[in-house]
Amino acid sequence: MAGRLFLHIGLGKTGSSALQVFLAQERKQLKKFGYLYPEFDYVEMRRGEQGEITSGNGPILRRANKIDLQNKDHEKSSKLLEMYVIPDSKRYDTIISCEAFAYNNEDYVAWLADLLHQYPMSVLIIAYLRRQDYYLESAWKQWGVKRYPFSTYLKKNPIYDWKSILDMWAKYFSKDAIIARPYEKRQLPDGLIGDFLDTIGLPWREHFKLPELNTNPGFTRDVLEFISINKEFFKNQHDNRFINFLYDVLDERFYKKPFDEMGFMSPAERLEYLKRHKEINQTIAREYLNRENGRLFHDLWPESDDAWEPYRGLSLEEYVKINTQIQYVLYQKMVTLQKRKRTDGGIESLSSFMKKHDFARRDQINPIRWAFSTFSRYILSRFRQVFQRKG
Repeated sequence: MAGRLFLHIGLGKTGSSALQVFLAQERKQLKKFGYLYPEFDYVEMRRGEQGEITSGNGPILRRANKIDLQNKDHEKSSKLLEMYVIPDSKRYDTIISCEAFAYNNEDYVAWLADLLHQYPMSVLIIAYLRRQDYYLESAWKQWGVKRYPFSTYLKKNPIYDWKSILDMWAKYFSKDAIIARPYEKRQLPDGLIGDFLDTIGLPWREHFKLPELNTNPGFTRDVLEFISINKEFFKNQHDNRFINFLYDVLDERFYKKPFDEMGFMSPAERLEYLKRHKEINQTIAREYLNRENGRLFHDLWPESDDAWEPYRGLSLEEYVKINTQIQYVLYQKMVTLQKRKRTDGGIESLSSFMKKHDFARRDQINPIRWAFSTFSRYILSRFRQVFQRKG
């Protein structure tokens, strides 16, 4: 009897990184229970095993797919599948995870279906769906914060039509092959990972310990405002160097917990945005989850006149906390480097070390200069605000 192929396609902002780290770290244990998480990419798998953010085990297969699609054949993709999946497909179910799968066009999905249907496997598509207002806020935190305020992002009024994505995959894999799961705390009592293991039919409760670690944490609202003040450090919305720098120097006090609300929208704005997605979500609930009531998400909608306190802005006290943490961690790092970088005359000076390693290059961040310059700039802006109010 042929095994099943579970193709986890995300969607975005639904905890895919945490799931992919778990799958990488538990590969051997999963195999004992009949589930194969194939290693298509050595580097990505090692990153996942070490608890680092990973794109799953699907990206290299997806790249091979795209090359084959251009060449109108299945050569590279077939080699990967026949090397890592097909030999064990009768003994194991296979898991392939990559949220980028979800955002390809119809030509790609049709081509992928043609590839996978060559093999004696039952293909099931797992897609987690986040409520659109929460997705919008999360997307701004990752991309929009580098370019403009959230209010500007909201005015663009994007529609996130999850149904069109599900329909496209259902067209080539059948609607019965689509497993749609709402990414919502009250519908995931055992968290994302527990829900995923239940979905694939793995009896995990007695044999697996689910991690409590937040693999891909988000920052607090104050840190996001801090990032927004420093937009000049981003070349484009996908430039994450400054974000990675902050992850390196800020600790868990500056992280938010999964599912915590940030309050970007007023109740009236949120209600209006949800209404625009109401029909889409009701259709998904009826057609893909067999919910006759059409209720996809269980979190309550706000009332337009609900009490709401807009974000107060980054206070001087909070700014000092963030900046002090950055400077203190940088100081500790530089002291450690000084002790390691010894010259004939003793410990190498900080200034000579920074000059040697060219920290002042335009494409790098001079952390000391940056910390003091941004602090000074913020103090000046606060004074201007005070004087303008008095005027």
